[in-house]
Amino acid sequence: MFKFRFETLLKVKKIHEEKALQEFAAAQRTVKDLEDRRQARVAEQAATSKEFISRMDQGITAGEAVDFQTYLMHLEITIGDLEIQLRQARITEDEARQTLLKAKTESKAMNRLKQIERDRYIKEQNRLEMQFIDEIAITRHGKEL
Repeated sequence: MFKFRFETLLKVKKIHEEKALQEFAAAQRTVKDLEDRRQARVAEQAATSKEFISRMDQGITAGEAVDFQTYLMHLEITIGDLEIQLRQARITEDEARQTLLKAKTESKAMNRLKQIERDRYIKEQNRLEMQFIDEIAITRHGKEL
């Protein structure tokens, strides 16, 4: 019966790979969420600017103009903050990707080692079986003489 001597290590490597995959997926979700939030703020900024221009053509009070400008400035700051968060999230995503690739490589290497050892075990078992068959044939041949 084949028993891989590093089976525990192989299981640990697989657990590391699964954990790295989960972390990478979480990082991807974070990036996607930040991109969506940024895109929504950009769209809101464009719509607000368009509404501001439209309302200026119709005539608005100075207070309303200040409110529009303040809100547009708030959106600009929010977009800037989201872009900073997005850059950091992309760095985190790249780090998670590298960790995942390393974990996958280590797991593949352990699986390959297991396969090599299994192949060696099978060859050795076949050799022992042939040796046993040869011994039986020699013993039978000796009895016939």
